[in-house]
Amino acid sequence: MDLVPEQIIRRRDLHDQLSGQSQGGISTPADHPIILLFTGRRLKRQQMTRLKKVE
Repeated sequence: MDLVPEQIIRRRDLHDQLSGQSQGGISTPADHPIILLFTGRRLKRQQMTRLKKVE
């Protein structure tokens, strides 16, 4: 899965592709060298999230 900054994606789809913890604000997918941080409001009721790149 290619993650693109500012892309809007359903959080469920993100977890389906990368696994990791699906609840809470931090997710650490075991098979990928990334940490997902979820902050701020979710977009609408479909639990969408906007991707940001943090270096």
